[in-house]
Amino acid sequence: MYLNTAKVCTSSTSPVLNYGFAGSGVSSYTLSSDQTPYEWFTSGDACLGTYPACGHVSFASAPTVWGQCGVGQRCSGVIVMEISPYTVTFNEQGLTSGQSWWVTLAGNYQGSTGTSIQFSEGDGTYSYTDGATGWIARPASGQVTVFQNNVQVTITFYQPGSATGGVVSFGSGSNYSPGDVAYDPSLDELFVTLGAPGASLGVAVVADSTNTVLTTIPVSSGYALWGIVYDSAKSEVFVADNASSSGSAPGSILVVNPSTNTITTSISVPGTPRYLAYDSGKGQLYVTLDNPVSCKNNVVSACVLVISDTNNSIVAKIPFTYPQYAAVYDSAKGEVFTSDLSDVVSVISDSTRTITTTVTIPYCNGCQVAPEPYGMAYDSAKGEIFVTNAGEDSVGVISDSSLSCSTISLGLSGLNFPSHAVYDPTGYIFVTNDATQNTVVVISDSTNSVTNVATPGQWAWGEAYDGGTGYVYVADSSSTGGGLLSVLYG
Repeated sequence: MYLNTAKVCTSSTSPVLNYGFAGSGVSSYTLSSDQTPYEWFTSGDACLGTYPACGHVSFASAPTVWGQCGVGQRCSGVIVMEISPYTVTFNEQGLTSGQSWWVTLAGNYQGSTGTSIQFSEGDGTYSYTDGATGWIARPASGQVTVFQNNVQVTITFYQPGSATGGVVSFGSGSNYSPGDVAYDPSLDELFVTLGAPGASLGVAVVADSTNTVLTTIPVSSGYALWGIVYDSAKSEVFVADNASSSGSAPGSILVVNPSTNTITTSISVPGTPRYLAYDSGKGQLYVTLDNPVSCKNNVVSACVLVISDTNNSIVAKIPFTYPQYAAVYDSAKGEVFTSDLSDVVSVISDSTRTITTTVTIPYCNGCQVAPEPYGMAYDSAKGEIFVTNAGEDSVGVISDSSLSCSTISLGLSGLNFPSHAVYDPTGYIFVTNDATQNTVVVISDSTNSVTNVATPGQWAWGEAYDGGTGYVYVADSSSTGGGLLSVLYG
């Protein structure tokens, strides 16, 4: 880049630019001004942009050693110089041969199917983003500083769902079997329900920075712990605590204070609570029950409870024909979706706390058994609800605007039980399959197709996306008791 005239560009009417050089040839220069930012201009007043206050230049001729452009003056003919660019090289690792990838540096885009991408930049600090379709990039963005030297940046790519190598161990025996997982973004911690039915129970607190158990909160009574969810408004964790396998005794919803890692409240509920959904718009908790109870107007039926997080009390009971399993909150529509094994997903308005409509999950192509919807995840970017179909090898996709539904065949062989689902904001749905396959199926929400099938351990069940690390944590309980929390790239 050549400059044959110079003047100061600021908002002021009286700036001064000082320039100094060490001599002819390639050397360093120093620019200073009584006001910043300042810019160099060509004689035609075409702005070349703001330049750093120091750097490397080469001179076409020996310039004046020192000089000054006074107020409003041009220094025409004083200097002729070229800023010497440096090479910024981005190197990829992890991609399959021939896979295309891209980098945008300082607004300039380059793509490649090779292993490196190069840019030429002068001294300065520049922002970049990078990526490859169907892959996770680490880092996916950042800044690079150039100062009198070339720069190398390494980008590592992973398939979504591939193991990070991180594992959280809870010990051995049925008392250490993890069930469901919730992420607390305020503390960057994971809360994991522990204990098989009939065993002693607890909630493990895991630091996502070290993948270690910080403490285990004991639960003194109950039969089994099921769903767990984080309440962002109250900074509390809610846990479904079953009193018995039959629902003959009232269960409870435990309220955990993450700051003290103690149970502060136990909310008594009728029947057997299963899964929870937190409605951030209304500050309410939706609780599915596993058995019929005295519901609305004291009529015995299947029921979903609504609990206010303000006073931890039941504020509504919504009757159903069949027991509901999972529940998920759609923040864009102000609706809660619940599932049951009759192939129906119900839509609840959180304003009226009533069922407004239902969606029937269709059979997938080639599937011979009923879908039996179970777990669900809300995709905020696409406005879709992903529904695991426990009865067949598929996942339903519901549009929250049209309520139309399609199915995705997972294409797995053998016995399968797609159970839980979680949304990864990079554009993927992670589905645990806890039957004989014990896999995690990764679905792209842009193509509604399977991109990867991971095998984290022996018994994949509950899961959570950690927005701090960008990882997906999967509860992995073995059939003989004991278990792990597997950490996958998301």
